[in-house]
Amino acid sequence: MWYLYIIALIALIAWNARGRIRTAIYLTRQLPGPKFSEIRKFSNIVEALNTWTNQYGSTFRVWFGPISVVVSSKTEVFKQILNADRVKWNVGPRQGVRRAIGLSLPTANGKDWKHQRQMLNPAFGFHKVAEMTTIFDKCLTKFFEICEEKIRTGEPINLTQSLTNLSTDIIALSAFGMDLKAQTNNPSPALAHLHSMQKISPVVVMMSNYLPEFCFPMLRQQNKLHKEMRAELAKFINERRELAKTTAPELMPLDLLSLIVGARDEQGGAMSLDEIINQALGIFNSYETTSTAMSWAIFEMLQNPSVEEKLYGELTKHKDILLNRAPLAEELRELPYLGMVVDEILRKYSVIPIFDRIATADTTLDGMFIPEGTMVLLFPYGVHQNAEHWPNPNEFRPERHSETSTEPKRAALSMIPFSFGQRNCIGKEFAVLQMQSLLGQILSRYRFTYTPNHPPVGLGYASSVHKPNIDMMLNVHRR
Repeated sequence: MWYLYIIALIALIAWNARGRIRTAIYLTRQLPGPKFSEIRKFSNIVEALNTWTNQYGSTFRVWFGPISVVVSSKTEVFKQILNADRVKWNVGPRQGVRRAIGLSLPTANGKDWKHQRQMLNPAFGFHKVAEMTTIFDKCLTKFFEICEEKIRTGEPINLTQSLTNLSTDIIALSAFGMDLKAQTNNPSPALAHLHSMQKISPVVVMMSNYLPEFCFPMLRQQNKLHKEMRAELAKFINERRELAKTTAPELMPLDLLSLIVGARDEQGGAMSLDEIINQALGIFNSYETTSTAMSWAIFEMLQNPSVEEKLYGELTKHKDILLNRAPLAEELRELPYLGMVVDEILRKYSVIPIFDRIATADTTLDGMFIPEGTMVLLFPYGVHQNAEHWPNPNEFRPERHSETSTEPKRAALSMIPFSFGQRNCIGKEFAVLQMQSLLGQILSRYRFTYTPNHPPVGLGYASSVHKPNIDMMLNVHRR
């Protein structure tokens, strides 16, 4: 009898994929690309796409199971897609992501996305975000305690995990006033949900867009955690909504949740409970992007002592601020080299190295006909590693981003760490502010060195984030 189930599954896959198979055959005839089995040779998808970019050019096609997609790191393609009317290019189906965060900004399209973006834009305005820097101090205090304890005992610090926990606490407090205690030995159970999302293979997430959920047993436990997290958030959000009914706006807690609860659309309507929960989950799952960028920044300081020395020289001029509190947004403007370091991290490592779009109608792309339903993977990492835009792209050179840089003028969209156009990352201001503030305060106090026999650190990829392939175990030293 078992063979009947196998036959039924194959028939189901073939039925679901019939349109995509026709598209795949067409793309195979139009574009170069690797063979179906080539992806098995690579440890992660970013390594594969970068290799194929060098081999086949800036636009090619690749197979993921029964699905053939277009991959492009061509700035003209980015401009055409990201500047287009959103009716022509939607984000991908992302069913695996929707299980985690519901219908929120990263997964919504059309009117749903427009409504959500209009409601959330005021909460993510630069001046609103800049007011939240005091929250950084609360979370950094615990991080500094951990560093001091490691100095006292002579033990190395797991910097990768410590920065992840620090970023998690900052996201939770600044967004929703929730203390997840991620940096303690007794963290909130809600962390299980956040970490579960990072444990699912990106290939499984992609394939779950097209195949039934029962094909992926590993998703069952994750779904259980999602339900528990939603229930916990619902209780917390309802308490805040009740508080808003009896409290003046200026007396509400200083976090994004208060702004979202108070947001109204053009008709005066507020977000529903489910909508707020979805946005909360979407924001929570962004914690790893900032911590990953911070990890790469410390890594580059280890690899480039002259850069660290130059950066520390700039930071020492502002130690009276950096050693006592988080710098204000306007004070960070007085640290231009710190800004260049962060920009170069975002270029070289492209923490979000891939994002997708799907054609909602027949169209043309860079002169080639594209059938409705075709998925295009935009590959900013490939743009940022292109020597035509960035000479010697593997070198870490913050001075590239100086106004007085001698490098050739670059094409538009040669630097797109937060996407571009209407669907650019709504939290980019907060992310950059957080990275600059944390990096400045940490490196003003401490320097880090490798532990003996530390294995080489390389590029990894998990759940859409371009992260180190191992945890960095480092010795920490007081300045």
